[in-house]
Amino acid sequence: MKKEIILILHIVSLFILLPIISGCIGKPQNPPPGTPNYSTIIEAEQNWIISLQIENGAIKMAGGPARYTDDGKAVYNIHPYFNNLAVLGLLEDPKPAVIDTAKKWIIWYLNHINDPDYNGLSGTIYDYEYVEDGTEISKNYYDSVDSYAATFISLLKRYYEVTNDVNLLITNREKIEKIINAMIAVQDTDGLTFAKPDYQIKFLMDNVEVYEGLNAAEFIENTVFNDTAKANEYKAHKEALLNAIESKLWNASTNSYYPYLGSPEANWSTFYPDATAQLFPIAFGVIDPKSERAIYLYQKFNEFFPGWPSLEKPDLFPWAFLAYVAALMGDKSRVNTFLNTVNSQYITVGHPWTWYVAEAGWTIRAAKYTRDNLK
Repeated sequence: MKKEIILILHIVSLFILLPIISGCIGKPQNPPPGTPNYSTIIEAEQNWIISLQIENGAIKMAGGPARYTDDGKAVYNIHPYFNNLAVLGLLEDPKPAVIDTAKKWIIWYLNHINDPDYNGLSGTIYDYEYVEDGTEISKNYYDSVDSYAATFISLLKRYYEVTNDVNLLITNREKIEKIINAMIAVQDTDGLTFAKPDYQIKFLMDNVEVYEGLNAAEFIENTVFNDTAKANEYKAHKEALLNAIESKLWNASTNSYYPYLGSPEANWSTFYPDATAQLFPIAFGVIDPKSERAIYLYQKFNEFFPGWPSLEKPDLFPWAFLAYVAALMGDKSRVNTFLNTVNSQYITVGHPWTWYVAEAGWTIRAAKYTRDNLK
C-alpha cells in the first residue's frame, strides 16, 4: 500500500483544493482564561450555520466563497457530508429556527440524491457549487458513498427524535431506503465498507460512521416505518460491520486501530489520519468512552499532541471534533481551553477560514455536552 494514499483521504482531498478565502490564521495565541460561556457559543454557532443556508435549503460550507467565476461571481461549496455534521450539531439544542433549517437541508438532500450515479449506484449524492446568481452546479463527484449516507441517516434519526416529524420520513421512505442501501452496497463480504466503488479503501473513520448510520437505519425502520424485517436486516449489517472493525481494524499488538484496512500500524506521530482516527470509534459509539481502550487511546493522543486545545498541532484546521471527544471523555479542562481559543480566534471575529460548517457543528456538540453533563 503506497503511503501516498493517505494524502487523498476523503476529507483532506477537499481541503487541499480550497483556497484560504476569508483571512489567514496566524500562530495560535494563548486562549483567554476562565470558563467559556457555553450557551453563548452554542447560539453563535447555530446562528452562523443558519446564516449560511440558501433559500433552496442548501448550506454553504464556509462564510467566504471557494472561488469566483470568470465574470466575478462568488461560488460557494456545498458539501453534503460536512453539512450533515453541521446540522447534527444544530439539533443538539433545537429551537424553531434550527428545526426549520434542518428540515430544509434534509429536503434539499433528498431532492438531490442520484438515481443512479456515475458508479451505477442509487441513493448517493454529489458535491455541489452555488453561484451567487442562484445557479446550482453539480460537481458530478463525491468523496465517498459510505460516510455521506451514514451521516445523513444519523441526522434523520436525530431530527425525528427532536421533532417527531413522522410525515417527513414516511413521505420520503423510498428515498431514505435508497440512501441506506447505498451504504450497504459498499459493504464488502468481510463486513467493512469501502469509500466508493472507484476508491475501494476501507477507512476506520468511514466504518465507524457507518456503524452509527446503520444503527440509525435500524431505529428508523423499527420506530418510524414499523418494519421489523427491514430493521433486522440493517441490524445484521451493523453487527457484521462491528465485528469486522474489531477483528480487522483493531491491532491488539500495538493497542491501536489501523487507519484503513491494509495500512501500516498507526503512527502516533502522524496527526492525520493515524492519530485522529483512533478517536473516531469513541465519537460514533463503537467503543464506550468509559472503557479501558477509550481511556488509553485518548491519553495516548494527548501525549503526542498536548497542544491541540490551543490549536498547537500540525494541521491548519481547528478540529472541533477533538473537543467533542474530550467532552465525552469528561475532560472539561481541555474542552474549555479549546472553546476559549476558537471563540477568540474564530467565533467572535467573523468566522474566518479555516472555520467551516462541520467545525461549528462539532463545537456546538462539545459545548452542549460539557454544559449539561460536566459539572
